[in-house]
Amino acid sequence: MIAKGGAKLLQPDAVAIVRDQLLPGATLLTPNLPEATHLLGTTTASMQAEMEAQGSALIEHEPIAVLMKGGHLDGPYSSNCLVTAHGTAWFEDARTPTLNSIHTGPDARSLRH
Repeated sequence: MIAKGGAKLLQPDAVAIVRDQLLPGATLLTPNLPEATHLLGTTTASMQAEMEAQGSALIEHEPIAVLMKGGHLDGPYSSNCLVTAHGTAWFEDARTPTLNSIHTGPDARSLRH
């Protein structure tokens, strides 16, 4: 929906369709922070507490679970937040130094060949 560099990949009316028609049937939503911003019409999370609050707000649109991808946050760790009706779990790992900007979060090591 939003490229790492910030480019919008969907038109505004398509964002509304995703939010209003697709989310209620979703099992797992995996937005990065700018995507969550556009779905919620709010500002981009800049700390973990905001990530968790936005994940909770997205659950109100009825996906079963939301995995907030925190790669856009500053700091030495990449933090992802899983929010469900049963609670919240955090997955954190040190950032992996790379020339690639794709798949650089906590699961990057499992993607290397």
